[in-house]
Order: sequence, then structure tokens, then C-alpha cells
Amino acid sequence: MEGLKQFPLTEGIKAVGMINVFEDQTSIVPENAALRVDSPTIAGFLIPKALNPLCTKNSFSYRIAQDTNGNLTYILIIGRLADTQIKELQTAARWAFSKAAEKTEKS
Repeated sequence: MEGLKQFPLTEGIKAVGMINVFEDQTSIVPENAALRVDSPTIAGFLIPKALNPLCTKNSFSYRIAQDTNGNLTYILIIGRLADTQIKELQTAARWAFSKAAEKTEKS
């Protein structure tokens, strides 16, 4: 797709997700389909510590999509992100998805 930029979220050689940036919309998509929206790393870190401050400071909005089981399908941010904001999200999402996946695999 013309104008789409993708930023892989990897932990070592393991893919944990992808950030897709297109004009004024950005999606954060986990690789693991079984990451719960209410997991501590997503509900307790990614959303309140990374996503909320970014959106509040820049007047962006976001939507969290989940399946019927409460698993995160994607986070959609409405607003044009700067490269530094994408890097910050990349770091936060990589950590959150990686830690949530570890807990899912151990369960």
C-alpha cells in the first residue's frame, strides 16, 4: 500500500507484533492472538503509561479492538505521529507484548 510504513516489534529474533503507520492513523498489532487486553503489561503499562500520555499531550484519540474472548486484536491511534513518538511506542509495545506473551506461554 502506497504510503504505509511498517515497524516490526521483535524480541531478539522472535516477532511480537507490528506497528503500521499510514498518514494520520497508526495501528499496533500483536503477533500473538491470545494477548488479553486486561493483562498487567497492556492494561497496567502500555495503555496508561505510554498510550494515554501520548494521546493526551498531542490531542490524538485511540481505539482498542478486542475479540469476544477479551484478546487484543489491535490498537488504532488517530493522529499523525512523529518519528520519535513511533520509536517510543515501538519500545513500549515491544516490551508489553513480549512480557504478556511470556505469561501466556507459561499458563
